[in-house]
Amino acid sequence: DVPRSKAFYEEILDITPNDFHATRRLATIAYWQSESAIADRYFVQASEIGAPTLEDELDLDIRHGMAMLQEYRFDEALDKLEAAAAVAEQSGHDELSSLAWTRIAHGHYLAGRPDLSAEIYQDIMPWQEEQEYLADLASGHCTLGRIYREADRLDEAWDAFTACLEIEEAIDRVLGVTYTIQNLAAVELELGNLDRAEALFSRGLKLARLHELGNSEIKCQVGLAWVNARRGHRDDACRIIQRLEDSYGPSTTASAYSQAVRESLEDIGCGFVPLGIVASAEGVVPR
Repeated sequence: DVPRSKAFYEEILDITPNDFHATRRLATIAYWQSESAIADRYFVQASEIGAPTLEDELDLDIRHGMAMLQEYRFDEALDKLEAAAAVAEQSGHDELSSLAWTRIAHGHYLAGRPDLSAEIYQDIMPWQEEQEYLADLASGHCTLGRIYREADRLDEAWDAFTACLEIEEAIDRVLGVTYTIQNLAAVELELGNLDRAEALFSRGLKLARLHELGNSEIKCQVGLAWVNARRGHRDDACRIIQRLEDSYGPSTTASAYSQAVRESLEDIGCGFVPLGIVASAEGVVPR
């Protein structure tokens, strides 16, 4: 329960402001909710407090690098992650080494190097499967799914996202389940399986609202708008998008949300451009 966890750790900091573990947990929660600036502030604060063990220090550095990736600070993030991976390997912290390399591969994908990203994943995933580092293995399948999708290798993308979802459900990681569902739904949409896409986006939206995952909630609603657009239900699609614009428009501090909404408005043809663009944009799917 993200809201309760956040309130719990904030209460700890009210009592003991220099609690490393509470500060790190608040940083991680902010990262989960795509609040990268808040996450960065908490990660810096935790680093200044000081980690009690090397394991805690490595975990902090890796998760801080993950938050930097959210802010598109690719070079800085990769430097931090590669340094943490090297120390983890030298000190025998294999699980943290796995996490670091998983995020290094993801960082190269985000930085526009999908071939290098895929190469790293293909090198480390057999070892991760052998060691049963399931969360990292799921992350690898997910990013490979995105790489395949963007290369229009939709069948391979479907296989990767399906493998990811099976693992995420097995380890009961809500954020991972929700994120994978929205990606699998997008593949179904591109394959023209509108009923499956709608069911998956609806399931993802329910999970996102239940656990207050704002970024996933927006993406699932945009996905449902696209399902309606592909069916020719322009008015329903535009109503969904307009509600999103009203909620997460230019005045919100969640700039990434606003940008996603604006791009969808332009693509589907609501608000900024004539509705007629829906027909010509039928084959375009938000990524």
